[in-house]
Amino acid sequence: MSSSLVSQSCFLEQIIVPAFSRRICLRRFSNGHTSTAVEAIQQLEPDILGVSIQLANDGTIDAIALATGDRVFLLSIEDGSPGKFAALNALFAGPLLATFRMADVALQICYHLGFHCRGVELGTLIPAPEPWSPSRFVDVRVTPGINRHPINAVWHGLGDTNLCLRAWLSVKLAEESRSYVESAAKVNTAVIDAAELRCLGRWVTNIQLLEMAKPDQMENEFDDIELVDGNIVLRNSRFKTRVRRSEQTSVVLDTEDGKTIYGQAIRAEGKSTTIKVTEGRFRRGIGSIRVVGREEPTNAERARDEFILRVLYGEASLSRSLLIQMLWFPSALGPAQCNITQKSTPENISTERELNASQARVVESMISLTSPLVIVHGPPGTGKTKTISSATHVWQEKGQPVWVVAQSNVGVKNIAASFHKHRIGFKLIVSKEFYVEWYTFCPRPFYCKKSLKDSMTTRHEHIYGPIEKYLIRSDDLFRCDPVEMERMLGSSHVILCTLGMMSNPALDDCRIYKFVPVERLVVDEASQIDTFEFMHLLYKFKKLHKLCFFGDPKQLPPFGKDNAPDIQTIFDLKHLKPQAHFLDTQYRMPAPLGNFISHNVYNSKLRSVHRIKDASCIVFVDVAKGTEAKSGNSWINMEEVHAAVNLVRHYYQKMRFCIITPYDAQRGAIQRQLKAEKLPWECHEEEFVIVSTVRTGGPGFLRSQARTNVMLTRCTAGMVIVTNRQFFNNGGRDTLLGKLAEYWVGIRGREATWTSPMLIAGRTAKLPKFRTGTVPISTAAPKLPVTALAQPKTSIPPTLSMQKLSINSSDTSVVRYHTPQGAFPPLPGASSRSSGSSGKWFSRRGRGSVLPAAIGPSCPRGSDTPWRKDMVASIQKVVGYALKYFSGCGEDLWDCIVEECQKGSINNRINILYLLDSLCETSLLAKSHQGHVGQDGAQTSFYVDYVARDLGKIVEYVVPEGRQGLPNLMSTKQILESWRSKRVLDPQKVDDVMATLDTRRASLEQEQQADNTASRERTTTLARGEVFKRIEEDRERHKRLRERRWVQPVSHNPHTHLPPQLASFLPLTDDGDGEGELTLDIEFENDWETTSDWNEDDDEAAADENHLCFPSNDGEQEMDLS
Repeated sequence: MSSSLVSQSCFLEQIIVPAFSRRICLRRFSNGHTSTAVEAIQQLEPDILGVSIQLANDGTIDAIALATGDRVFLLSIEDGSPGKFAALNALFAGPLLATFRMADVALQICYHLGFHCRGVELGTLIPAPEPWSPSRFVDVRVTPGINRHPINAVWHGLGDTNLCLRAWLSVKLAEESRSYVESAAKVNTAVIDAAELRCLGRWVTNIQLLEMAKPDQMENEFDDIELVDGNIVLRNSRFKTRVRRSEQTSVVLDTEDGKTIYGQAIRAEGKSTTIKVTEGRFRRGIGSIRVVGREEPTNAERARDEFILRVLYGEASLSRSLLIQMLWFPSALGPAQCNITQKSTPENISTERELNASQARVVESMISLTSPLVIVHGPPGTGKTKTISSATHVWQEKGQPVWVVAQSNVGVKNIAASFHKHRIGFKLIVSKEFYVEWYTFCPRPFYCKKSLKDSMTTRHEHIYGPIEKYLIRSDDLFRCDPVEMERMLGSSHVILCTLGMMSNPALDDCRIYKFVPVERLVVDEASQIDTFEFMHLLYKFKKLHKLCFFGDPKQLPPFGKDNAPDIQTIFDLKHLKPQAHFLDTQYRMPAPLGNFISHNVYNSKLRSVHRIKDASCIVFVDVAKGTEAKSGNSWINMEEVHAAVNLVRHYYQKMRFCIITPYDAQRGAIQRQLKAEKLPWECHEEEFVIVSTVRTGGPGFLRSQARTNVMLTRCTAGMVIVTNRQFFNNGGRDTLLGKLAEYWVGIRGREATWTSPMLIAGRTAKLPKFRTGTVPISTAAPKLPVTALAQPKTSIPPTLSMQKLSINSSDTSVVRYHTPQGAFPPLPGASSRSSGSSGKWFSRRGRGSVLPAAIGPSCPRGSDTPWRKDMVASIQKVVGYALKYFSGCGEDLWDCIVEECQKGSINNRINILYLLDSLCETSLLAKSHQGHVGQDGAQTSFYVDYVARDLGKIVEYVVPEGRQGLPNLMSTKQILESWRSKRVLDPQKVDDVMATLDTRRASLEQEQQADNTASRERTTTLARGEVFKRIEEDRERHKRLRERRWVQPVSHNPHTHLPPQLASFLPLTDDGDGEGELTLDIEFENDWETTSDWNEDDDEAAADENHLCFPSNDGEQEMDLS
């Protein structure tokens, strides 16, 4: 574009149309020299002037370009006051203006500058079924076979160069077709009154602002590419980003080796698009594909432009439609005509249709004959589709035709499902493009027996399900004569389709409006539609006498509202607001959430009726290490992606759920990961909703209350919000989501409201539907013989195993549970005075204790006597006691261990983790040699099941966030790595926890680097006690690392019936049922694979050792091996 045109002083050079002159004279005029420009133009006495305008971001005219055959005059418009451009008024009264979309240009000049224009529309200058684009005009009338893309780029581009070229090309094309210009109908703003000009001027200004905001290129997502008959056949991945057939766009394919291929989409069928290569050579290895340029107008856009043209031709009058007058020109009507208030609702409407009072009032207004206009504000879950169905049922019983439309296909589908439920006969018109060959990764509900592959259908029919029999494809209408049309409709007088489908010329050609006239029109999702989009339809359907709008202005705004702020929906028209109905009862959201939304969004007017009244229906996940990252024009947060996928994997994959995120890049990342793991993916209203907010800095889309309201009101049973808690202390504090987090903490408390990704990875988070905090596992207590594990030993090194675990009695609270006497024997090593109690005692919440409850759930004590302060026990004794009495109090023992792990010091917490390591090894040893089963007949792994269940929680306690957990980080990772390699726990579960620890470690290293940098700037003196404390912590940590490498010699007594006491001496084969694999088997295999074969070095080393141990000569003494 700009590269093909170079500005040289007062000349422009163009090469896009070689048949025209290359050099064009350009004269620029500032805001105060408009009269000079007009005089210069009038001296040339042109009979046709090319014209083009450029808008500023606020919608005002920024510049005007006027052109003759060899000159271009560029006028800067800094102040659009009409008085400063009186000279232009005189100029426009003379020569005929010419351009493409002349009606829009004329209306904007008249609206912003205040004087009338008269011109010719070049797009319809040559009679044709469809308006011509500028590039097609040049191709057909000037240079056949010309490259169209540079011409299209000029018409859609911004800047003075493109502005001047548009005006100059317009006049050149008009001069090439003078005979058509003379006979063509003329656009004239003088044929309509001032109120209509202002109305249409606002409309076309919004249209132009939306055009300016459209991207000039779009990235495509594709599944496959192949070469067929010299053309590239592309397999599109998503319906939204598909490559459509277009004469105005070019397809750019970037290869993996850095080369570029250019082409044009010549055919599109379902998911496949055929691309004709125009430049370059295709040799596979395509890295990315993008579509450059803008596609042809849609059917609705063509119908809109045609209507505006007819108005400015004087062929259509806005005053002839009562509904148009009611919406846009109420001052032209009397008070009686503008009043749409209805009388009170008869009681039979409510009782017969099972409607609440507000729904019944709406139905009465819809079926009433007194008012043509009904406006209904329906918040989420208030039964809008049910209300529409009830009114439609009445009309159907009376044989009265009705059309029901919505903005989206999904919205239409929801209404169709409601109609099917209420046994309303209807026909649903859908486009072939949407229906055929497109699938969404949307597996069927978990109770279906079909496989994942079977559920990924090759069409959108899963969206329609049982209502598919009511479908009519739009391409069938093109081949349908009136007789066939009547057969397809049958006896149905109810038609459903999207709003855009009503502008499809196929509906006019098959004369469907004759068989089902548009007398009643119901519009759902009206809050997402610019009111002007209805104007041409209201004018078209002369018989329309009942128009009903349903929507929620507190949710998604019309598309492009951010770029064109003056866009108005039916709910924004001030003269209609007082007369709108309000559906005041919601049935979708859990009551606590509904109450919050009512107070913060709907001014406390919305009541909630729902079975769920517990605030545990919402939980926030604090992805503390998640960081937003730019991804093209979108945003992504990979930590939130992992958290969302873990939620699906561990909790919700067999439930009806959906994932909602405001950013397309995040959606794509989550969907790709779910697909890779063969997990389900849904995208509509479900029982459980997972929200990924993405942002950690600025709020972005979350700043919009309407958009956030959509996210928060989709769930019917529960919602999990994946976000960053710190974000709500910064940019997200004042958002609706931030208010929700604050509100929930207020009613539930911080601990109950927030959970962590680590607990989710460990399947111990308390979430909606999982309020106990655990995913159910088999925890039946095995019945071990007391003699088998009276005092089991573990593979803990001697020094570590004898670390004393003391109890601080002053900080220990004691709770008594009455059980039969003697049910819980004292811990080995406890005082003999502990026996003979009539109950059991549990030490709870001991701040100063190292392992109060983990040592024993409650060693029976004397009457109300707390544990002795000098009580000690080794890890070996604790493990032996825990396994010995697992069947009686294993769950209680485990609760005490977890609680002490949460409350103890950092050093003591890692000791507990070493205890669990020994406990797991000994549990597996006992399992393999005793073959015990639980009460349900399933073989159990003792405490291993508990460790697997609460792994995330345990690691969260042992390695807390921040520097506090840094000393335990490496030791914890070593233990986890050991559990994974020995398959003590599920490797996938361990990997999830390890990934969280890796992220935490990287963050801590960054913080430490920052602190090191800061420490260079200041000197910090540590207290003497702090220095010794750190030295002692380092000594303990290094000692543990060394001890884990030691091997304990253990004597094996073949005469005892007890199993070997250490995992190192387990047999290499499983004597049980053969289904399990022993830990030692895995250890042995690992060592076998990593140890080299016997070689000469080993021979020499063996000979040396043999010589030392058994000397050959008499003079040497034998080595003492005792």
